Amino acid sequence: MDILKTIILAIVQGITEFLPISSSGHLVLFGKYLEPGGNPVLLSAFLHFGTLIAVVAVYWSDICKVVFKDRIIVAYLIIATIPAVVAGLLWKEWFEEIFARPNLIGYLLILTSVILLAGYVADKKIYQKKKLGWMRSLIIGIAQAAAILPGISRSGSTISAGLMCGLDRDKSARFAFLMAIPA
Repeated sequence: MDILKTIILAIVQGITEFLPISSSGHLVLFGKYLEPGGNPVLLSAFLHFGTLIAVVAVYWSDICKVVFKDRIIVAYLIIATIPAVVAGLLWKEWFEEIFARPNLIGYLLILTSVILLAGYVADKKIYQKKKLGWMRSLIIGIAQAAAILPGISRSGSTISAGLMCGLDRDKSARFAFLMAIPA
């Protein structure tokens, strides 16, 4: 694999992971034109592992707070992770096949924009903000499971799902980024 192409893909991953756009989708699209060789799913996994290290570094104090003081969030994170685990185990091959279909990924990127718009509208229309709870955690987890598809933003779909469930922006974003750790 060409190291320069890998570095370019790592930069794409680093930029896109923290924006409400699909880093996996962009990796597939850039990878199609760069043709880095090797296994694209494996490369994506390694690049996402690098992102995990960055998320842990940025959210270290939140992680410590959750683990030692706010343990109910740990239970909500477990609930929110279950749909992605189930989806990953049941449809692993199907998800991997989609990595080879850039045209479909283009449509999924458009779907991400619809999800973001729905979250924005919900945030403006829901005036009485709600607490997280197990059902909202499960709904946000289902959004995360859908985001296994390259082209659907994990952070965008989970934050939007949180907003649609009535969470405020800060709580929704915090929970979405904490969810990235087990995912």
